[in-house]
Amino acid sequence: MKKGFVFGFVGALVKVIFPYKLVFKGEVPREGSLVACANHLSYIDFFFVHDAIGRHVSFMAKKELTRFKIFDYFMKKNNIIPVNRNANDITAIKRSLKVLKSGNVLGIFPEGTRKYKNKTDEFHNGAAMVAIRTASPVVPIRIISKNDRVRVFRRSTVIIGEPIDLGGIKDYDEASRIIKEKIYSLEI
Repeated sequence: MKKGFVFGFVGALVKVIFPYKLVFKGEVPREGSLVACANHLSYIDFFFVHDAIGRHVSFMAKKELTRFKIFDYFMKKNNIIPVNRNANDITAIKRSLKVLKSGNVLGIFPEGTRKYKNKTDEFHNGAAMVAIRTASPVVPIRIISKNDRVRVFRRSTVIIGEPIDLGGIKDYDEASRIIKEKIYSLEI
């Protein structure tokens, strides 16, 4: 799947307004399924993750965004999967499994919402579950910004770690703990 207008033109604009540096501590697979998991600091994090992966990424995003016609249109055009965060959303799970079974990239922010000051108390198991069920590697990504806030014209750093193979792990809590540790152990 190629980059669309939003991730092409708008992504280039984002780089100017919200500058960032990519730091690769691991190699991102150029083909095959993978789950891109990142901490979540701002509304534009998905541009950072998309650029880091270098392939089209189908993100999971809160369903509430579909209330706004412009976001609903954007989400449909870019294969973004709306998720009901207040329930086990079977439709979203099936769509995410389909993305991975088709050999594509799924982007997830396992914290479920933006977090500041490295507050990582809550870390959902969805990323671990879909990675285990599809035998997809997980690419940990950490977004670092001064005071954990992405700001206009202030450089952020996006660190991409070694892909994680969750093969042999059946416990979603354990797999989520591993993903969380890998993300937050990434340093400049």
